[in-house]
This record gives sequence, structure tokens and C-alpha cells, in this order.
Amino acid sequence: MAPPWRYLAQASTATGDTATAITALRTLLQLDPPDPAAAHFQLAQLLHQTGAADEARRQTLLALEEAPRYRDALKLLLELKAGEAPPAVAPAVLPAVVPPL
Repeated sequence: MAPPWRYLAQASTATGDTATAITALRTLLQLDPPDPAAAHFQLAQLLHQTGAADEARRQTLLALEEAPRYRDALKLLLELKAGEAPPAVAPAVLPAVVPPL
């Protein structure tokens, strides 16, 4: 009985109702859809649009777990990775140069 949730997600996405589309896709994924990779990817795209980068990354990885060569999911993962702030690195402390005796 997954098609109504898929249709709701598609219609909500088309009309710009992101919150309803996200809820519909989450529900669809609980019902074991025939193409879970596509559902995870669509959910990741919507989450990325709303600024939920960590959850978008998680959904993208779940899509890639289902279909490892899913090009659009790989592109989204790279986009999410590029948008991350680099990890803070402590400046290296250089030893003082001691003149030879």
C-alpha cells in the first residue's frame, strides 16, 4: 500500500510543501517500498534543502547502501561533504631552534 505515500510525497514536493513530503517519504520507507534507494535519495534531497545536513548525509548513505553506484546519490554526498566546515585543527607548535654549540 505504498503508492499513496509515494504520490503524496511527489505532490507535496511539486507544490513546495517540504514538511509533508518529508513525512510521506519517512512513512513510505517504513512500508518497505519496492525502490528504497530512490526513496532515501528523495528524502536526502529534501532534508538537504531544509538545512538538515547530518540527516541528509545519513539518508544518502542509506540510498548508497541499497544501490552503491547510484550516481545522483554519490553527487549529493560529495555536495554535502563540500558544504561541511573543515575540522578544526590545532596549530602546530614548532620547537625553538637551538643554535649549535
